[in-house]
Amino acid sequence: MEKWKIAAIVALLAALPVYGYFVDGAKKLPALENSPTGTPTSEPDSIEKPASPPPDYLMKWWGQKPPAFSFPKELWANTDKPVQLADLRGKVVLLELWRAQCSHCQFAAPLIEQLADQNKSKGLEVVGIHCSAEKNTIEYDWNALKQKLPQFGIRYPVAFDEKRTVFDKFHAKKFPSIFILDRQGVIRYANEGMTPSLKTELEAAIKQVLDGKNPTWPPSKAENAEDAATKYAPDK
Repeated sequence: MEKWKIAAIVALLAALPVYGYFVDGAKKLPALENSPTGTPTSEPDSIEKPASPPPDYLMKWWGQKPPAFSFPKELWANTDKPVQLADLRGKVVLLELWRAQCSHCQFAAPLIEQLADQNKSKGLEVVGIHCSAEKNTIEYDWNALKQKLPQFGIRYPVAFDEKRTVFDKFHAKKFPSIFILDRQGVIRYANEGMTPSLKTELEAAIKQVLDGKNPTWPPSKAENAEDAATKYAPDK
């Protein structure tokens, strides 16, 4: 057999394992989640990437008060009455903007419920706002969505924002968007998405805000609260 034919066969055999790797890998990739604008919110494997600083449109909320919102009693779940942020003054509040069809939100839900349980006695309240985005799905069926909340592991109060007004007021772009408010109702932490470091970030930020300090980026358990309080913007 001619040498060039032998070389071609060897090259073909060597390429087969690589081809199989990409074919198998493609089958395992989850579907892209869509943002309200219809564009992908992230790469399929984004939850495996290291956390990056919050984008400017969320970073600007650090040190500011959140926009007001109000929903009638019938649009709340897991609570006997409507939740008003003004009524939670004196508490530290974790506010989550999420939606049912977002896989990152589904990953984050048990973590946030765990943080709610661990810190409730210390003064933390968790409030969720479900911001509908996918038409003709459960996201627009409040009765069906309420029945799904236990499956998501959500026991904290959740409001139904069918028109996505709160999401738009925050100028948010991705789900979930998470904000931590201090006891005076000022936002001390704001970020988006689900990453492996989210648990560490939230635990550290919640602890610092409960202690009356201002988190920096990234929130760090190793950093004492006094140092963290001097590293970010003062109250405005």
